[in-house]
Amino acid sequence: MLKNCIKAISAAISCAVILSCSMISAFAASSSKNYAKGFDGDTSLCGVYDEKGIFSDDELDELNELVQDTSDDLNLYILIYLSDTARSDASTETFADESYDDTFGTDTDGVFYYMDLSEQYSAYDYISTSGKGLLLYDSNIDSMLESIFNYLPASGEEIYSSQIKSGIMEICRQFKKYGKDTLGFFDYEYVSDTGKYVYYKDGATVVSYKRPAAARLVWLLIGAVIGIIVAVICYFVTKSHYKFKKSCNPQVYVARGETNFAVRDDRFIRTYTTKTKIETSSGGGSHGGGHSSGGSHGGGGGHR
Repeated sequence: MLKNCIKAISAAISCAVILSCSMISAFAASSSKNYAKGFDGDTSLCGVYDEKGIFSDDELDELNELVQDTSDDLNLYILIYLSDTARSDASTETFADESYDDTFGTDTDGVFYYMDLSEQYSAYDYISTSGKGLLLYDSNIDSMLESIFNYLPASGEEIYSSQIKSGIMEICRQFKKYGKDTLGFFDYEYVSDTGKYVYYKDGATVVSYKRPAAARLVWLLIGAVIGIIVAVICYFVTKSHYKFKKSCNPQVYVARGETNFAVRDDRFIRTYTTKTKIETSSGGGSHGGGHSSGGSHGGGGGHR
């Protein structure tokens, strides 16, 4: 019985190991190409795009300089777009992502702030993130917007250039506040639209279809936990199949008044071994699905 239980547990653990190795092999087999283009140090396209026409040329030059200094300090592309066009929330997000890509290129390190000044709907501001910007800001966007909205007019209120200027200055402060966080081993994001992972490795941004080491470690731990659970289940199932009733004492068959033993000995006649085959299966997976040619973006927004 004990030997069979041990065999069952060993088989279950083997299944878990095979499963984990199959997953790791599948991850390793996926494309390891790094699509990240990073930040090349050119801030000439960074600044404020004033579609609303709020600022004079001199005021705009001053704000552009502020944004470009922030960009240079953080090694991120930054563009703040003052929109005078009414868009739905979904259209705003698409516009922000595509405008960023058109300006700075796909999978570069940067951030795009869309400020809704259309005065036609409930104002919806959106922050589109890319590359390193995605890792730095996505988990902090709610806090960032809460601080920025304190300086901007709420929906329906009259718009003053002084408010917008204060809001742009606060945007840069928030970018600086969260833009120098140290990225760690477990800082990675999966972008479902493109099927790519974004993470930081050896001081550089990585955008790849290959899972980062942190994600592979998580799957390995999940495989190990599943293996332990399967092993415990197999143990108790096997144990329940090998419960034998206690055998009768052979002395009950002996007529003591009529039988005399000169010598008593136990003779080993034969042994029976029952084998139960435990079916196992293993199989590898591969990275499936089409690969989008667009950039990998994160982001978040809110209504003022």
